[in-house]
Amino acid sequence: PDLSQEFCGVKFTKEDKEMLKNTGNLGRVVEITDANGNKIPSFVSIDRMTHELQVSPANIYIPNKISQTELSPKDIAILKSGKQLPKDFTDSKGATYPVVLQYSAAEQKVEFVPRPCRLENIQKQEEVKKDNQSETPNNGAKEQEKKQSWTLEDGSIKPIGKWSNVHFTDQQKADYVAGKTVKVEGYIDKQGKESTVYVKFDPVKGRPFPHSTNPDEAQSIKPAAESETQFAVNNDGKTNEATKNVNEPLQKGQTAPKDEEQQKQQRKPKGPKI
Repeated sequence: PDLSQEFCGVKFTKEDKEMLKNTGNLGRVVEITDANGNKIPSFVSIDRMTHELQVSPANIYIPNKISQTELSPKDIAILKSGKQLPKDFTDSKGATYPVVLQYSAAEQKVEFVPRPCRLENIQKQEEVKKDNQSETPNNGAKEQEKKQSWTLEDGSIKPIGKWSNVHFTDQQKADYVAGKTVKVEGYIDKQGKESTVYVKFDPVKGRPFPHSTNPDEAQSIKPAAESETQFAVNNDGKTNEATKNVNEPLQKGQTAPKDEEQQKQQRKPKGPKI
């Protein structure tokens, strides 16, 4: 429905629109004006099948027990106010599990709110979305914001004291600010294994980036493979002929199966026998 339009004498606020779109229920009691001009306290919901706005008078009766679940006077008051009620629900078979209850004008009863429509899940999704946007800007404004967080007002590189919980020495701090590559030993990769990475500020993207090899030497000197293979396999999901069947995360400096057990895994054929 077009929530920007006035509905039965009610003009939805920005919060009302978000609540209806995200949960299907308004989440509060409003005064609806009927055909005779009477003001009636009511619930408003969106029918999830027809996507139409539905109204139900708020003078409802809610029992103090649903199936085997007792509802306290406070629980009933929350439901009558139109809000969501997280509750440990016990069904007729005695099984107990967490649910969210809310009165739905579309269903004309207290409903089990679907998981995607629960406020607690929506809030978690918003937090994850914000975190992802802060780590990976997807437009010019966010990119500029990210650049500013890694640079000073004059555009110079903002000092940092550590990378992924590995603290820099004074020399490493000075090298980083000067735009040089910093070798970080003791870095823990995504598989929880210790490795070595090279961190350098990227002036184009406006932020530091980790590299498995020294980016300053990549063009002229073939770098040592101290952690190159480990970083590529553990972090980037890449593989090569020597490691393609190793199911465990690689250790620091490892480029092939480390022992006889892993060699057996290498030789073990995949798929069913024919």
